[in-house]
Amino acid sequence: MSLPYGPLAGNTHISARINQLLPFLAAEDQRKFLKKFRNEADEQAAHTFRELILGVFLLKNGLLARYEVLLDGKKPDWILYDSDGKLLALVDQLTFHQAKQIDEQMNQALRAGSSCCGWLPDNAPRLYQKLLAKAEAYEQLTNEHAASNIVSIFGDFNAAVESDELAEALHKSHGGGVFAKAPWLSGVIYFQENSGTYAFQYFANPDALRPLFIAGAQV
Repeated sequence: MSLPYGPLAGNTHISARINQLLPFLAAEDQRKFLKKFRNEADEQAAHTFRELILGVFLLKNGLLARYEVLLDGKKPDWILYDSDGKLLALVDQLTFHQAKQIDEQMNQALRAGSSCCGWLPDNAPRLYQKLLAKAEAYEQLTNEHAASNIVSIFGDFNAAVESDELAEALHKSHGGGVFAKAPWLSGVIYFQENSGTYAFQYFANPDALRPLFIAGAQV
C-alpha cells in the first residue's frame, strides 16, 4: 500500500513541498533534513517529512526552533529557545496509527480495491496511553531544564481523531486525562493533512507547571 500522499521517492508534489519549506529552517537543520531524505526508506521519510511540517509550523508562530539538538543524551524532534537563547521547550512528535489488526484489515481492503465498512473503535484509550508515554519520555529532561514539554501528534489518514476523543484523552480519561496526570506537559499539538495542507491545533494544559501558548495555523 502506498503512503497516504504517495511514495516520497520521485513524488513531485512532496519534493516541491520540501523545497518550499526548507528555507524556513536554519542552514544546519536544512542539511539534516536533506541527508535524511536522501537516505531513508519511504515510510521513515514520511515521518521525517511530518517533522519538517511541524518545524515550519513552530517557526511560523515566531518561535526559534532547532531540529534534533542533542540535550543530555537525548534528541527531541524540536527544541524551542527564547529571544535570549535560553531553552524554552521540548517538542516531540508521534504519529497516531490505527490499532494494528484494524489497520491491516483496512490495508487489505484498499489493496483489493474495496471499501472498508464497520465501526471503528474509540480512539480515546489509545490516545491517552500514547500521549502519556511520550510525555513521560521527556519528563526528567523537561524538569531538569525548567522547560515546557509539548507533544505533537499527527493523525494518520485511517486513524483520524475526533475532537471529543482528544478531549476525553486530555481531560477525562483515568480520572482527569493526560493533562492532570502529567502537569509537566504544557500542551499538545494535533495536526492532520487535507489535500496537501496541514491544519494545526494547540491544546494547552490548564494545569501546566510551565504554561506555553501556541496559536493554531496551517502549513
